[in-house]
Amino acid sequence: MATAYEGSPYKDVKASNRNLPAYQWAYVNKISRPSDGRFAPSANCLRWQLVTFLYRYNNMYRMIP
Repeated sequence: MATAYEGSPYKDVKASNRNLPAYQWAYVNKISRPSDGRFAPSANCLRWQLVTFLYRYNNMYRMIP
């Protein structure tokens, strides 16, 4: 079983990845919490995934009542 890279909450993101702080922010704020533990940074983002990200972000900051 693969484990997360040191300092990364995801199994497929190395600690040396330049975008790691943004990925960590999304994880800590529950914007992105994939069930399989993989962020898949090079995969296409599906429409339903984008809507989920926006919904969670909105709930975090209550931008839209």
